[in-house]
Amino acid sequence: MALEMKCPECGGSLERRFFKDKISFSCRTCGGSLVAVGVLRSLCRSKEFVNSLWKISASAPLAPGKKCPCCNQTMRRCCLAGDNGAVTLELDLCRACQMVWFDPGELSQIALTEAQQMKLPPRAREIMAEYQVKKIAAAEAGRTIGYGIEDDEPLQPWKWLPGLLGLPVEMEEESTWSSIPFVMLSALALCLVVFLFTAGNLAQVIQKYGFIPAQPFREYGATLFSSMFLHGSVWHLVGNLYFLFVFGDDVELELGKLKMMYLLFLSGFSALFFHWLCGSASTIPCVGASGFISGIIAFYAVTFPWRRVGFCFRNRWYGGFGWISYPAWLLFAVWCVFQIIMAMIAAKAETSGGVAYSAHLGGAIPGVVWGVLQRLSSRWKEQGGVPL
Repeated sequence: MALEMKCPECGGSLERRFFKDKISFSCRTCGGSLVAVGVLRSLCRSKEFVNSLWKISASAPLAPGKKCPCCNQTMRRCCLAGDNGAVTLELDLCRACQMVWFDPGELSQIALTEAQQMKLPPRAREIMAEYQVKKIAAAEAGRTIGYGIEDDEPLQPWKWLPGLLGLPVEMEEESTWSSIPFVMLSALALCLVVFLFTAGNLAQVIQKYGFIPAQPFREYGATLFSSMFLHGSVWHLVGNLYFLFVFGDDVELELGKLKMMYLLFLSGFSALFFHWLCGSASTIPCVGASGFISGIIAFYAVTFPWRRVGFCFRNRWYGGFGWISYPAWLLFAVWCVFQIIMAMIAAKAETSGGVAYSAHLGGAIPGVVWGVLQRLSSRWKEQGGVPL
């Protein structure tokens, strides 16, 4: 079931409405409206308004307290004005979901505005000046704001721990859930419980319940399921559970519980199929949740391509530690290239070094396909079509 979207202004429920024959979401309590960038582009008489809005949002400051109803991330405050300077707007935009929030009356004002050429009003220049001051202060502290090296720190202090261990973190995500990601937590708990119960005789359990390409339907096909939740070591388990926890909640909140479960198993089976395809004669058991986690990460990268994912690094020039962040889509692309190269090397050397690279790629395919279909479906719905 789809998650209920909450108003970023008052917390009330958003209802699906039609504005000028286009789909939008309105709050019955405060009267605000949520509109996709694509819909807004079709509403305006000129594309210049939306182009300017999107351009400004790239460097706009975060809007404190304004959470995107779709992904629950802090939106960005974009200040705009018409050519005559009489109309001043402060719109909140989520670049990850490409959604714009309008306070009561603002949407009608935008749709009916004659002059669409935009420029920054005095208040916008003031806000941007404050943002420049923040950037200068960050630079003096050895940091920058946005994508790139020496980025600003993540919002939650606990993220320093995985960062120092070399793991990626979401830079701006708040630690709040609009709904409990039950499927993600259940998969995480199942992996943990299975490891605790099998730790005493792990080698024997893996040999019996791991997926062996040369015998894909052993134990009446049970290994197709059991292999997904078995892990070969503590670090193997911890690494997989971390990635599942970091990216799985966002994916489930986007898809809903039932579709999340479908994606999980579809990615897991796809990973095993590609692992079998690339080495059907192998008798080495394959275990781990990285197959379906690859699908989850792939869906995340396609659905939230501009989310900032950061890494902690040692600053040799100024001492201490800094942060570097990249958009999710770029990191996923680099990951795919790495997996392809390593899979080719493993195939040539006839050894994988203990890592099933082909399974990672196979698991990612359903996530990419589903993510693309999800985006196409959203655009189709924005144009008044039937959801895919």
